[in-house]
This record gives sequence, structure tokens and C-alpha cells, in this order.
Amino acid sequence: MRFGDILKKRAFKEAIKLMRNLTQENIRIVSTGMKIEIKSKNEQKIFTLVVQGDTNGDGKTDLKDILAINKHRLNKANLVDEYLLAGDVNKDEKTDLKDILQINKFRLGKIDEL
Repeated sequence: MRFGDILKKRAFKEAIKLMRNLTQENIRIVSTGMKIEIKSKNEQKIFTLVVQGDTNGDGKTDLKDILAINKHRLNKANLVDEYLLAGDVNKDEKTDLKDILQINKFRLGKIDEL
């Protein structure tokens, strides 16, 4: 079952909210940096989503993400927090050339997932 299908189920409609910048919107694409709020009877938690390869939060894994990682790698710009995690697609705790190569393989259709 896809995440969007779960959100449509009546039992979860009041308990789970997907938000961009802490405001609930009609969201079609899940992207890095989005928040998910989960409520139960006596607690509420907000989580920040990380989409592997989506280093700029647009919900896509494309050339813009490769460029963002390269700028980070060359100390021209900083990826921080969830965007840095999104760039570490091989999960070696570094965002580097190996991640760029993996994202490029994904972008070109040579691999199916990151």
C-alpha cells in the first residue's frame, strides 16, 4: 500500500497529516524536508521526511541534486540536516562522489532504486 493510500483511509484521516513548512496542503509529491504529524489519543509526534537523492526538496532526484552534492563536496555550498541525509544515498555517512555516481545511475535508468 502506498503512503497516499494510507492517508486516504478513514481511520487515519484525523491521525496523520502531511505538511510542507508545517502547513497542511494538497500534496501530490512527497519531498525531503516535508513534515508528517502523527497523533494518537495522548501524544503527538512530528517527523521530517527524507527522500533519498532529493537534496533540494523538490521531490525529484535529478541533475539539480547532483549539482547540490557537488557544490557541497567542493565547499561551495552546504547541505545540512535532512538534505545532507538525502544526499548520502549509499549510506556511508558521507555525501560525496560515490553518491553522485549512484544518483546519476538512477537518473539514467541504470538502477531502479537508491
